[in-house]
Amino acid sequence: MFRWMNFTRTFFAGELFDAELAQFIGSLRPRFKTGIISNAWSDARPILNRKFNLDGYVDVAIYSAEVKLAKPDARIFHLALERLGVRAKEAVFVDDVLENVEAARALGMCSVQFQNTAQAIADVKRCLD
Repeated sequence: MFRWMNFTRTFFAGELFDAELAQFIGSLRPRFKTGIISNAWSDARPILNRKFNLDGYVDVAIYSAEVKLAKPDARIFHLALERLGVRAKEAVFVDDVLENVEAARALGMCSVQFQNTAQAIADVKRCLD
């Protein structure tokens, strides 16, 4: 079974990169598929990849400006699931915005609201068990 995760906002806050979270995500691959859904601006992908190499940490990265959809719209979650080839019940979603977490949960994903790195990693591990 494959699981999918979104760590977009939690990778970085302002200009800070969450190395511990990035290492955790890296440890999940290749056993699990990973992804990012970002409600970022139109040129975010090249900027974030230049600074943080975000696409290098995941199997799929979806940027709202590129697909003209944004969280919490269910269509962006369905798009991510489709691109990863997983079902909602096989997915884990992490976000700091409660509305996005609730939207993913409504689709059947195990959803985690990010409060801090240690808590998010522990909650994701529980979802993966």
